[in-house]
Amino acid sequence: MNISLKFAVRSSIIFISAAFIFYSCTKIDTKTPAFHSADFAEKFFLTEVPHNKEVSSVIELLKKENGNSGFVNKLPFKCGLPVWD
Repeated sequence: MNISLKFAVRSSIIFISAAFIFYSCTKIDTKTPAFHSADFAEKFFLTEVPHNKEVSSVIELLKKENGNSGFVNKLPFKCGLPVWD
């Protein structure tokens, strides 16, 4: 093989490998995260089962804190809703 042909093949392999590694390491789902609506905060504190006094006091404390800081809407989108037991 000719030296310039070896160089071309070697350069092509390096370039293709670098491109493959670069594109395989990029994140595919690059959508901007959707923000929770105020409806999410209502659902967050909703309880369907009767609960005891301690759980009620924790829920009320968290509602008050959410009123001050709005932390519920800052939770990750895929975090889900709590189960208040």
